[in-house]
Amino acid sequence: MSEPNGRIANRRFKLGLVWAFLINANYYLVYFAHKDLSWFTEYAKDMTLWFGLVVGALTVTDFGDRLKDMFNGKK
Repeated sequence: MSEPNGRIANRRFKLGLVWAFLINANYYLVYFAHKDLSWFTEYAKDMTLWFGLVVGALTVTDFGDRLKDMFNGKK
């Protein structure tokens, strides 16, 4: 495999930090502006869906790369 395991996990961790920042920043903007939280709940649902799809796709491709390397005799 071209990437060590640490870089793969680091990639998902960084995406998780970006997701958490985007969710929390918008929550505090809505909360301190005394706006209705219904907008935020829809935003959080959408962001969580897209985050899950991107991380899931990364997981599937990483798993495929590991299988390919395993079948080609690499560790």
